[in-house]
Amino acid sequence: MSLAFIWALASAAAPTPLERARTLYAEVQYGEAIALLDSVLSQGNLGSAEREQASLLIGFCQTGLGNVGAARKRFAEVLEANADAKLPPGTSPKIREAFEKVRTEIKARVTAKPAEPFLRPAAEAEGYTARFIISGAGMPSLLSKREGMSGWLSTPLTRESDGQWSTTFPSGKSDISLQYYVEVRDPTGRVQSPLGSDITPEHVVLPPRVKSVTPIASASHTGVLTSPPLYPRWWLWTVVGAVVVGAAAGITAGVIVSERAVARPGSLNVTLEVAR
Repeated sequence: MSLAFIWALASAAAPTPLERARTLYAEVQYGEAIALLDSVLSQGNLGSAEREQASLLIGFCQTGLGNVGAARKRFAEVLEANADAKLPPGTSPKIREAFEKVRTEIKARVTAKPAEPFLRPAAEAEGYTARFIISGAGMPSLLSKREGMSGWLSTPLTRESDGQWSTTFPSGKSDISLQYYVEVRDPTGRVQSPLGSDITPEHVVLPPRVKSVTPIASASHTGVLTSPPLYPRWWLWTVVGAVVVGAAAGITAGVIVSERAVARPGSLNVTLEVAR
């Protein structure tokens, strides 16, 4: 028998890390199984199906150790990656009940994120309309405050026709640094914070809101402003002053001001004729 053939048989007989972990779980060596699976997962060499099996097996081991929170965390990781994940046949009723409870909670979980664009000038107020995309059942509210101040202001969000939720942020004469987070009270009365929290709030800087000025359109509707009147123009008063000075010196001056075709509105051709 060749050495290569013997090596092939040995390789085929060697159990995979998952198989070794299953053996450890069956032998009630939960701690050893968890350590082995954590090491395998950290290497990042498993496919999606194997990662799912490894996480489930860690959840099984944590349940066996009485670590309910750690087991739920692993079950949540599995269900967030694959909402249709199923437990293997023969799973104990205790583990199956805990797994399905996590599945129900994830389905009822509320998510929220800022819409794009997040801020728009408010139509009827000096401020900004902030818009959010919120999924899940419940009534959302926005809690906000200026950075550095205490106390949160709670404002119910309004559902728009496109399904997004909105509220109005104020504006001032200078930038406003605002902290905020979103809370949603679901039909059971439980409050979730899908976007930020009072400990880790979101942050936005609101620039001063400049009132819009409606331009005066010309007859051609190009938006060009009409020319200002002539009397504020410096050159007109210079001409008038020159005429007055010339008259005082005994010079008879005739000023002929003619308005001719000009290249732009408001310009004026002036001709001075001095009688000798």
